[in-house]
Order: sequence, then C-alpha cells, then structure tokens
Amino acid sequence: MNGTDENKYIQVDVYLQGLMRRLSNPDELPKFNGYLEENRNLAELITESKLPEELVMFMEDMNSKLEHIIALLEHNRMEANFPIDIEVFSLSAAGAGFRTKSRLEPGQMVEVVLPLSQLPLVTAGGIGKVERAEHPEYGSVWKLSFTRIREQDMENIVQFVFRQERKRIREIRWE
Repeated sequence: MNGTDENKYIQVDVYLQGLMRRLSNPDELPKFNGYLEENRNLAELITESKLPEELVMFMEDMNSKLEHIIALLEHNRMEANFPIDIEVFSLSAAGAGFRTKSRLEPGQMVEVVLPLSQLPLVTAGGIGKVERAEHPEYGSVWKLSFTRIREQDMENIVQFVFRQERKRIREIRWE
C-alpha cells in the first residue's frame, strides 16, 4: 500500500480497544494471522447443506459458543504477544488514529490487532508505521499507516467501516 492509497478509503470515527507490538525490523513477519476466513467457509457449508433446518440451527449455535470459548482462550495469548494496549479513535483500510500510554517513536514499525466484532469474532491486523498527530478532542493521538495488511483483514476493516457509516446514516435519518 503506498501513500496515494490512503485517499481511497473512507475513515470512520470509532472507539475500539486493540493491541499492538513493536517490530524489531520492518521485514519481521506478522504474529497475527486472523480467524474469520475458516469460520465463514464453515457457515456457508452448513447453510448450503441438505441437513434438516433444526440440525443446522443447532450446529450454528454450537459454532457460536465455540467461537466465544476460542475468543476467551485466545485473549491471553494475544496479550502475551501484543503487550501494548491501544484505544482506536479513527479507522480506515489505510490506517488508524490511536492513543496509548506506551512510549512510541515516529517512524516506528508496529503490528496491531483490532477486534471489530465480538460475536461473531471478527478481527483485523496489520503492520504499519507510526506517525505523530494531534486531535483537539482526544489530545495526543498517534496515526498508523498500514504498510502490510492481508487482503482478508483489509476486507474486514472495509466491511466494518461500511457498517458503521450505514448505522450513522440511519441514526441521522431518525433524528
């Protein structure tokens, strides 16, 4: 992703609590590899199967419960691998605006993991470069520009941003 790509993506104001880790070098491989892709394929297979509707509903319910258990188990592993807590205030497929209590340097390379949905568990992760920015409402906010992001993670962010925008449009319409 290059600098001109940043203007292609809509940015939305959000509040997400994410995790981050510093990279020792810019070519370091990501530790986060996502979850959702396999679950989508399983859900499609179950839905398209010729199983009785009651069995499909039972299997979808079990899958949902298993996702919760996996998310709880995964949380501890994620915190060990990504020791820096962040609060994200803006998000797009090009990057994010965030705040953290940890010390960062402009130009530093980091990897982030963002939970976009609890149920079903939808996350996105990427590697990016940290830049300094100021935001009058939130105080000192860092800007992250993604330099490497998997296609599935980018798609998850784009869908999340789209849902947030639709939600805001509906809220404005009903005011």
